[in-house]
Amino acid sequence: MQFSEVELPQTLADVDFVSAAFTPHMPEVTGGYLLLMGTKDGALVAYDPQSFDFIDCASKHFIVDGQIGSIIIEKSCVVIGSSNGKLIKYPITSGSIFPPTDQSLYSYMETESAITCLAVDKLS
Repeated sequence: MQFSEVELPQTLADVDFVSAAFTPHMPEVTGGYLLLMGTKDGALVAYDPQSFDFIDCASKHFIVDGQIGSIIIEKSCVVIGSSNGKLIKYPITSGSIFPPTDQSLYSYMETESAITCLAVDKLS
């Protein structure tokens, strides 16, 4: 995949992408993989590298104040680490990679400093 071939929609023209992670295979959504990207202002944007399209009309889905420093996608969950020390985990529901509207599905943790990198083992 070459990002130089991707034309950003106008809605994303001034967005600073600071983190990214590939999803596991999601046949119900795209028949393949997605690239989930975190932004400097705490939003998530998804891109389908097979169709060269942004998912959900290139909408930004805000999840946290501050910059998304790290993203991990494992076991049907997304884990986000932010520059303000928040760790947020949410399930991938209804075939959507974006955060569910029901915030009771989220798990939260807070640290005293920025989270710039995350790692999990395959059993987590």
